[in-house]
Amino acid sequence: MKKTDIERLKHEITGLAVLEILRMHTDVSLAAVIKQLRLMQASEIDSTRKELIDSVINDFTNINPGKIGIKPEKTTDESAFSASKNPKLH
Repeated sequence: MKKTDIERLKHEITGLAVLEILRMHTDVSLAAVIKQLRLMQASEIDSTRKELIDSVINDFTNINPGKIGIKPEKTTDESAFSASKNPKLH
């Protein structure tokens, strides 16, 4: 298979996992997607799709947390250029 075909199938598999989670009225999270992918893999008969599901699981479990755009906790900006009512000069 071409790389683009493999990527398309991996996206399709991920989408199917997310759709199943949504059908269950469960919160979509990385853990929920991985769990659903493992369930899909266990029931998959086709060896190629099993390998693709394994590849998708590995893609998600090998994510570098430093590269994920997680929003930091709210902090108060007290610089002179902030819009706070009591700006403080440094």
